[in-house]
Amino acid sequence: MSEGELARLAELVAPLVAAELRIAPVRTSEFVTVTEAAELARVTESTVRRWIRTGALTGGGSPGRVLIDRAELSGLLAGGRVSTRPRRRYR
Repeated sequence: MSEGELARLAELVAPLVAAELRIAPVRTSEFVTVTEAAELARVTESTVRRWIRTGALTGGGSPGRVLIDRAELSGLLAGGRVSTRPRRRYR
């Protein structure tokens, strides 16, 4: 198989593999919304908002639209400095 044929095959297979693994598509924007961040991190929107509230992640933008720096989110996830599970609260 030639290099061109392999490249074409990779183009055809990549969306199928991504769908099967439920991988969010890669975007070129530098910022993502809370919803997009949750999809990329495979957590709930509440978890992303908690990360912002506790200072683990910086969110900016207007009150109705919070934007998160994609590089900061990637660094946070790669560093393993956050828990994806909420802390248990005891009364």
